[in-house]
Amino acid sequence: MYDYTFKGWSIENGNGTFTNASSESTSFKTGNVATAIRANYHAERKPVTPSTANLTVKTHINGELSKTDSYGPYDLPSDGNGIVIYPEANKSGFDTENYDYTFIKWNKESGSGHFGSTVESAPFRIKDDSVVSAYYTATPKAATTFTVAFNSNGGSDVASITGIVPGSTIDRPADPSKENCDFSGWYKDDGTFAEAWNFGSDTVTESLTLHAKWTEKSVDPPKPEADRITLLYTSSDGQINETHYMHAPTAAGPVDLSDAIKSFGGYRFDSFSISSEPKETIDMVSLMSAEVISEETPAASLQQEVNALKAALVKDGVYASIDEIDADLDDYRDLAGQIDELNAKLKKLAHQEEDEDKDDASDESQQSSDDQQGSDDQQGSDD
Repeated sequence: MYDYTFKGWSIENGNGTFTNASSESTSFKTGNVATAIRANYHAERKPVTPSTANLTVKTHINGELSKTDSYGPYDLPSDGNGIVIYPEANKSGFDTENYDYTFIKWNKESGSGHFGSTVESAPFRIKDDSVVSAYYTATPKAATTFTVAFNSNGGSDVASITGIVPGSTIDRPADPSKENCDFSGWYKDDGTFAEAWNFGSDTVTESLTLHAKWTEKSVDPPKPEADRITLLYTSSDGQINETHYMHAPTAAGPVDLSDAIKSFGGYRFDSFSISSEPKETIDMVSLMSAEVISEETPAASLQQEVNALKAALVKDGVYASIDEIDADLDDYRDLAGQIDELNAKLKKLAHQEEDEDKDDASDESQQSSDDQQGSDDQQGSDD
């Protein structure tokens, strides 16, 4: 099939005149002789509309050709307008584990079709066999790493291990320390300690925290020593139970325990209870409970202690009556001051009784010596 284009009129023989020889619809005036004229046309073969078309898609990564794929054939209409398809790049070669990919553009390499937009999912009107290219950039992904933290559960700090490659093992850190405890290992769970972490085989697949397990040490009590006094501080409510020591005097005699009275927050000194064991004196120091000396009613509690001390001084004969004590405490309007003063009087009484016992013992010893001497003298006289 052809398309024809008119190119003008011409005279083959004879003579005559065209009104417009370049117009296909012109007029012609003949002469007085036989004349022949010719219409001139240019014939051009009409293009054949294809009935099918194929598409070639090239995928480029960072400017380099990665994949080439063919699609089709596609059936085309006879009107020559083609059909709309949606080309797809071949991403089977994309290393998505290590790279991020960004679409840049589509480009038509050959063919009479065209893209409807610039996005990755752009429509393409295909009219004949065509070649298109998709362009991408690949950027390395940031490396994925994990962190293992260590909860020492009251022990010394242990630094976290960071930048751990997934699926790898970790080195065992230096063991933490905790007073009066032995370290028993790192565990995945806290409290139950059911699953220990194996540093040789366990791998890190996520960020996690390991927990320290501790075992309390069994502490043997110190062996008795002849040159010291053991002081056991206790309270009636069981909240205070401490052991301390003080040097024993080098010579036999009474021991002044006034320096042994310790101060505990919320507690007040009550009394000494003394017992003896071989090579050691154990002094049980009793402390009044904080429940007795209430913070809500301190004055009432202190008054109870003052009254108890007064009764003890009357019972021991230091004073004849409570009134006599009150008269002696005129300078101590503060209850705490009264308690300190009354305790001092009780201690003084205790020392006096010890001295009297020593004097009695000395008199008995002297009398025994005198009796023995008299007996010896009498024996000599009899001889």
